[in-house]
Amino acid sequence: MTEEERQRQQRRQEIARLWAEGESCRAIGERFGLTRQAGGAAPLQGPPVPRHGR
Repeated sequence: MTEEERQRQQRRQEIARLWAEGESCRAIGERFGLTRQAGGAAPLQGPPVPRHGR
């Protein structure tokens, strides 16, 4: 097992432990710098497109 694989496994175990202790998705994401898709939120969308004729 390479050093990188070992670190990845260690991180997975740490995340699993936090999750088992009831830590929130967002808190775990912030701790590991994974906040790009925090909480599985939908990607930001632009303004609503105006519709003609309502």
